[in-house]
Amino acid sequence: MFENVIADLLRVDGVKGVAIVSKDGLLIEAQASDRTIDAESTGAMVATIYGTSLNVSKEIFHEETIDMVTLESPKGKIITVEAGENAVLSVLTDPKVNLGLVRIYLKRNAQKVASML
Repeated sequence: MFENVIADLLRVDGVKGVAIVSKDGLLIEAQASDRTIDAESTGAMVATIYGTSLNVSKEIFHEETIDMVTLESPKGKIITVEAGENAVLSVLTDPKVNLGLVRIYLKRNAQKVASML
C-alpha cells in the first residue's frame, strides 16, 4: 500500500531505511537496507521517542504538535514526522545526509501517508 512512499524516500541519497508506524508502536510498513535491524522493535521505539517528544513539547512549549523529531548519533540519524492523527513516518539515514532534502521528502510523503490511512 505504501510502496511508492517508501521507494520515494529510499531514493534520497543517504536514506537507509523507512518506517511507517502507528503512534501506539505497531509497525505498518518498513524497509531498510540493513537486514539486521528488527523493524518491529525499532518501530515501537520510534513511536515512543515521538510520543515522549510530543509530551515535552506540551509541557515546555504548551504546543500540541511538533514538526519533527531528530535523533543524531555518530553512525546516523533517525528523523520522524507525524503522518496523520494515528501514525508517524520515520527514516534512518547516514550521518552526513542532506537534512534539508530529507525534510522536504519526509513532509511531502507524510501527507501522502496521512491521506491513505
